Amino acid sequence: MVLVDWNVAHVGNPGLDVALWLPSLELEGGPSATKVARQVPAANAFAPLVAGFFAGQAGLPAPEGAPPDGL
Repeated sequence: MVLVDWNVAHVGNPGLDVALWLPSLELEGGPSATKVARQVPAANAFAPLVAGFFAGQAGLPAPEGAPPDGL
């Protein structure tokens, strides 16, 4: 068994973590992504990367096993 204390785990760039979290935060009713990004300037550097990733995925077919549209 391995116990991992995620509160103090530090791997990777925290700005990327925040940038990837912001779209979900806003879509789920949280504060505006812009407002949060102003408080975490490191996230702003990754905004083009995140936008490009989601734009690139938008035209692809749904993964196998995904629920049909409208659910």
